[in-house]
Amino acid sequence: MFDKFSDEAIKVIMHAQEEARILKHKYVGPEHLLLGVVASDAGCVPQDHFSLSRFNLKSLREAVAKVHKKGTKASPKELPFDKDAQAVLLRSYENSKHNVIYANHIFMALLNAPDFENGFAMRVLKELNIELNNVRLPVTYQTCFGQSPIIIDGFEITQEEAKELCRDVSKIIFYAMDETRRLKQNFVGTEMILLGLLIAKGSVAGVLEGFGITLSETRNLIEKLIGPGSEMLMVEVPFTPRARKLLKIAQEEANKMGAESLDTRHLLLGFTHEQDGVAWQVLREKGVDLTALRESVLALFEETR
Repeated sequence: MFDKFSDEAIKVIMHAQEEARILKHKYVGPEHLLLGVVASDAGCVPQDHFSLSRFNLKSLREAVAKVHKKGTKASPKELPFDKDAQAVLLRSYENSKHNVIYANHIFMALLNAPDFENGFAMRVLKELNIELNNVRLPVTYQTCFGQSPIIIDGFEITQEEAKELCRDVSKIIFYAMDETRRLKQNFVGTEMILLGLLIAKGSVAGVLEGFGITLSETRNLIEKLIGPGSEMLMVEVPFTPRARKLLKIAQEEANKMGAESLDTRHLLLGFTHEQDGVAWQVLREKGVDLTALRESVLALFEETR
């Protein structure tokens, strides 16, 4: 596996091992990989994002030392990786469709690990008063618009595809994937994109709320419609054909309007085209008239002219 790791990825691993040794820990865990990513200075962490102002090596070291106390004896010469760190490295390997794995693949695999929120690394973020999504979102955005394509929980976003998305739509896609993980589903459906629009708030969410589509009620209704999630989650979680069709329709709406890129208003316009699917079940359940919804979305465009 390690033969596919680039020099910068190997550097992350070496720094993680060194950080574990400094703390006299008996193994390398996700919290050490977190330190390794920052210590490697591979450019994975956006420097201009306000929510990451405390996401620096000094602060992280102090936080790790608080949540994972320093050992009393020197670390073993051969430091093993614990099962969670091994899973992160395996995930970065499996999620890469390149010949080489870079530091950003390790970082994304770490932030999206199923057990991340239950481990030391999450406690480190809490110690720094940093919300997980405030790390995931700017890192995801930077990586998507970086030099190489990646897989984010099975959804491949290439540099070419990223050019078609404005930052707000990137957020919606991220939130949709996050809801998919939360509900333990093995696919990203149209209902997850609908939830993403509501989570992002803003004018588009305001239109939906005007039709009685609120986040809490929609979440509850979707959970009833799709049923309990799976305990066996796939490594790659694809978008459903209907979700991909929705994105295609939204792009067609943007093209008709001569827009340079797809934005959240075009995405909501996509929902005004009748389809089968959970999202439309929600809209029908709430008595939403799609023609009236379309008119309300088009009014948003008029407001910005």
